[in-house]
Formats: sequence, structure tokens, C-alpha cells
Amino acid sequence: MIYDENHNGIQLTSAEVGTMVTDAVFQGFFTKSDLEELLNQADCVGIRVYNAAGSSTDLSRRVLGVGVRPNGTEKDARGGIGYILSQAFSGAMPANGDNIGRDDARTLAELVESTFPTNDPRQSVHFASFFSKSTINGLLANQGTNVVAGVGFFIAPFFGGFHTHIGVPFTNSAGLQRSQTGNILSTKPCPGSCADLAPGETEATAEAATIEVAFASASGPYIKRW
Repeated sequence: MIYDENHNGIQLTSAEVGTMVTDAVFQGFFTKSDLEELLNQADCVGIRVYNAAGSSTDLSRRVLGVGVRPNGTEKDARGGIGYILSQAFSGAMPANGDNIGRDDARTLAELVESTFPTNDPRQSVHFASFFSKSTINGLLANQGTNVVAGVGFFIAPFFGGFHTHIGVPFTNSAGLQRSQTGNILSTKPCPGSCADLAPGETEATAEAATIEVAFASASGPYIKRW
């Protein structure tokens, strides 16, 4: 399987973090509770992170998180807790995210392209990134006396013209602050490393812009295919 709970992303050095995170686009933040809620589901090897907007009337940047099975399919409400939409991030500690359904999650992911039009493709791009259980647990590990409160996700360029996310711990020991260490670049974005085909799915439908109703009974395929 291409999805492994012990999969390692790329740990960035301080110099790389200074370059990539400064130049990357901050998209959203999940609290520690949000991430633990996703990881604590049965048969969950990690999470998938989507770019999203808050709503059609709240265009703040957000991220969507969902648990992932070993075959790459998503633990939506059919056998899982579904999708968590992060709260708006203002630099202060946000509240926990909201659990939302599959259709709402898809709509919010699709808002990204229309919400953030720009000449910089990092600002307005459809993709999702996988972070393994061990990687997320590593991001959440306290750093000495600094207590990690959650993880911020930045959009960054990747190989082959793809884009991915950098997971960055934020500590809350003396106000919410971005860590300069322990940052992880996901090496499994979709496009690039997408899930196995769902039951009844074909390559043609997997590459389609949306999953059709015909696959509503499948075991949690992507909310979006790019």
C-alpha cells in the first residue's frame, strides 16, 4: 500500500524552513485535539489535508482534514468521523474545527480556485497531501518546555509541477508561535500519489473532477480527484 502509518515526509532544516515557509502560503491550522480526533479512528494510518475556504460568505483560508485508510480512501461518515474544517486563523489560538459532511467538504475544497485567483499558483491550486500517523504525532510532540498546541499547514511547490503542504508545529507556551524545528514536507500529494481505486471505480472516473453519485457506497474515496 502507498499509505503507511510510519511513512516519513521530508524534515526541513532551519535554513530550508526559513526559505520555504517564508515564501510559502499559510493555508490553515488544526488544533492538537482536531488531529488526535482524526488519528484515533480505527484503521487510520494518517490524515489527508485539503485546501478550503470557510464558506461562500467567509472566504478566509482554511484546511480540511480527514482520516485515511491503508488503501488511501477516506474515513468519511461511512465508518469514520468525517471531515474537520479548521477555524479561521488570526495568529491567536483558534477553537477546535467543525465536523462537516462529505458534500459540504467537497464544496469548500472547490471554493479555493474561485476564491484565491492569482498569478502565483500556490495561492489557487487544487491538491491534497497525506501526513502519516507517525509524522503527525512527531509534529505534535512537545519541544522541551514548549507545549505544541497544533499544526499549521503551508502550501509549497513540489516536484513535477505538483504542490504539497508543509506541516509546522505551533507552540503555545508564551503565546502562539511557529516553531523553527520539526517541520515536515509531505511527499504524498495528490496529484502524484493518489489513493487506490475505490470499488467499481475506473481510471477514467478517478481522473474526473468529481466523484459521481454512483460511487456513494464506495469505501470513502477522495472528495475530489485532481
